[in-house]
Amino acid sequence: MTVAPISSIRPGAEPGARAATRRPAPLSAALAALAALCLCLLPVPGHAAPASGSARDASRAANATTLQTVTVTAFKRESDLQKTPASITALSGTDLDERGVHDLAGATLLAPNVHMKRTSSGSGPVIRGISTFDTSLTNAAALYIDDIAYPLNYMTTQELFDVERIEFLRGPQGTLYGRNSEAGVVNVVLRRPDGERRGDLRAEVGAYNSYRLTAALSAPIFTDTLSFALTGNLMSTDGFIKNETLDDSRADERRDAGGRATLRWTPDSAWDVSLTADASTRDLGQSSLRREQDPLFTVQSGTQDDSDEDEHGEALRLRYEADGIRFVSVTGYRNFNKRFLSDLDRGPANAGQTNLDLETNHLSQELRLSSTGEQALDWLVGAYAFSESLEADFDRATPLAATTSQRATDVDGQGVAGFGEVTWHVSDGLRLTGGLRLDHTHSEGSQAYTPATGRVDYDDTMDNLEVLPTITVAYDLADGATAYATWSQGYLAGGYNYNLATSSSNLTYDPEYTTNYEIGLKTAWLGGALTVNTALFHIEMEDKQVMEGTGNTNWKITNAGKAHSTGGELEARWTPLEGLALDGGVGYVRSVVDEWTDSVSGTDYAGKRLPWVPELTWNVGAGYTHSSGLFARADVSGVGKQYFDAGNTLEQTDYQTVDLRTGYAWEGVTLTLWARNLFDARYATKKTRTTTVLLEDGAPRTFGATVEWRF
Repeated sequence: MTVAPISSIRPGAEPGARAATRRPAPLSAALAALAALCLCLLPVPGHAAPASGSARDASRAANATTLQTVTVTAFKRESDLQKTPASITALSGTDLDERGVHDLAGATLLAPNVHMKRTSSGSGPVIRGISTFDTSLTNAAALYIDDIAYPLNYMTTQELFDVERIEFLRGPQGTLYGRNSEAGVVNVVLRRPDGERRGDLRAEVGAYNSYRLTAALSAPIFTDTLSFALTGNLMSTDGFIKNETLDDSRADERRDAGGRATLRWTPDSAWDVSLTADASTRDLGQSSLRREQDPLFTVQSGTQDDSDEDEHGEALRLRYEADGIRFVSVTGYRNFNKRFLSDLDRGPANAGQTNLDLETNHLSQELRLSSTGEQALDWLVGAYAFSESLEADFDRATPLAATTSQRATDVDGQGVAGFGEVTWHVSDGLRLTGGLRLDHTHSEGSQAYTPATGRVDYDDTMDNLEVLPTITVAYDLADGATAYATWSQGYLAGGYNYNLATSSSNLTYDPEYTTNYEIGLKTAWLGGALTVNTALFHIEMEDKQVMEGTGNTNWKITNAGKAHSTGGELEARWTPLEGLALDGGVGYVRSVVDEWTDSVSGTDYAGKRLPWVPELTWNVGAGYTHSSGLFARADVSGVGKQYFDAGNTLEQTDYQTVDLRTGYAWEGVTLTLWARNLFDARYATKKTRTTTVLLEDGAPRTFGATVEWRF
């Protein structure tokens, strides 16, 4: 059975399809005043010099006192992070290795105003206060791995290994990425074979009977023309949750295995062709939602919870470059399957189960043509097309026939887009960038709903046409100081209600939209040894996708009125001494409902905070590497208060976690001892209310050791 990724496509007032466009929202006078004040107050260093060199080498070097140039590619061309007029956190593979990060959730702790919503019902990054409803299959922040979209929330929890770089782009990225990028984009770049022979083997053991094994090997087949890379990972943990009713101490166990193979052909300096295939399988214990009155790290489910995922994908990437022009073609296919079985009331009695079985297939093709080198006009044009299918079976089985139901949903969607972006170097230091995307999607969905009264079949069609512009002004105030201002728009695709619909009238919901106003300043100091980047933003949201209703079954998905998100972020990196690196960041966001009255309960939520949005995120870290090979690192991450429901009655107060790592490296071998959440901070990652309050506990203190051999 399959579930097609909930398509974008705006439904009309009547059955059938109609096109819809949207006008930009106005900029408030208050924001304009705030922007002007911020630019006046922020420092402008006249003496700083731009950095240079390799980020990966610099992170390892014990004698580095100058930060290196960081190249990012999230805007589909290489650019210097400090010159790129956008709020971006770029983490190299070495940054991740030094902190022991092997998934997206760990990486988000290092990016201000980026928070990972981690739940058994669907995870995903929340950027600048733009979140989705709890059971949404898609997310407002798009995830791309090597230019291929990973369209479902469930895809964000996989293991990441042999990573070159992760880039977090904050703010709508509709022009270059289209749908489902209204909050931002997470761009993951994996290491590719480069003609050099290299290998990396790692073994990790930890608390709760945990282990992780990863391997990466890359080598040339024919010198300078054909090379390959193979990577693999295997992880297992018993987890920290016990099902007391079933006497199962591995209620949230996880088993994960995956591999990737890449073949790269570079016959000359103009051509670069790579073919990649990957596959993974995950067995998840799933049982993590407990009743509030029950002890920490326990569940009382009377039936066994279970979940497993399988996915695979193939990608062909072709690049040709000559005479100042670059052509790129990216063809990708992904298949994803998920099945889970969940206890209905989380209590010891057998009150029933919910069962989800979904499959999605996603085929995409992108073509890009862009300028290269130094020109008065830098330009990029492209086209994008996709086809996808989604099948989802969602069953609710209870001892009472009257409350038992099944839903079988089938969706097929297609989309095409054309986009372009031009940067005009008006004068020395002044740049104007304008971009536009025309994005059209179409989908057809049907559902068979079988309650106790008998089966009902219905369907609906959605069509959506979006115009997604962006405008940026950037000015180099001095060497190492760039200021910018951006206006941009994005949207989150509408979709099909796979688990709550009862007729064609509530089968679909519309897209939601964001308009972003942003100013920022990027600076380099002390000859490049210190970088400080800051940004302020205001985002207006329209047609917010929400769940409305009360009780266990009286729910629907619809579009509310308006909301807004206002805040800022600041990041800094400094190498004050040889071998010593300091870094940190802080983000503040206030996301508030402007207009929304629940059509089921009649509750007015105006003035309430949007759920799943911490008002404060921050991190501070220090790492030291001695020339002898000894090293140590400490990282502290903080998450501010957040709410989990529209009425702001379920909350998690602020909390902090401390991670420590220390070890010794010699002749390609590294031994690391580590502890995560050293002081055992207690917090919830989810809260919900049915007949009682249910919640999911965050991970407790864990510790372990890692051995790595590089060759």
